[in-house]
Amino acid sequence: MLRYNILFYGISALVFIIDQLTKVIVKKSFFPGEIVRVLPFLNLTFVENKGIAFGLFHDGGDIKQYVLLVFTIIAIAVLIYMFYALKDNSSKRAVMFGFIMGGALGNLYDRLFHGAVVDFIEVYYRTFHWPVFNMADTFITIGIAFIFYFQIFKKEHII
Repeated sequence: MLRYNILFYGISALVFIIDQLTKVIVKKSFFPGEIVRVLPFLNLTFVENKGIAFGLFHDGGDIKQYVLLVFTIIAIAVLIYMFYALKDNSSKRAVMFGFIMGGALGNLYDRLFHGAVVDFIEVYYRTFHWPVFNMADTFITIGIAFIFYFQIFKKEHII
């Protein structure tokens, strides 16, 4: 169990650090709203997101900020509870949960200390543009996708 705890918290910390480093680089290198084309389908676009994932609920004022903070804290608590409640932990579970935890902590940190989450990755195809996101969102999505993959296609009991 100790090995899985170390892996879970280590991955969480690594994801948090990667997320925060990329956001610091973006904040120091770009001004808000600046768009830099990287590839024919990828821009770096500095956006300060006061909503939730992908800019949803961007409007709503201070009460929305408090609700988002409480929701994020509850989600982190549920994630930690699930990690410890499941008796048959594995390295896979520790990594997947670590991705989600580190990403959630990265966005929570931004919300608490900056009032908004820094987003900067914009993927598009012709006129279709996916909402701008960040590394925390990427790791959360990868963690959840792997959980679904192992649960549904591999029939492994992850959660």
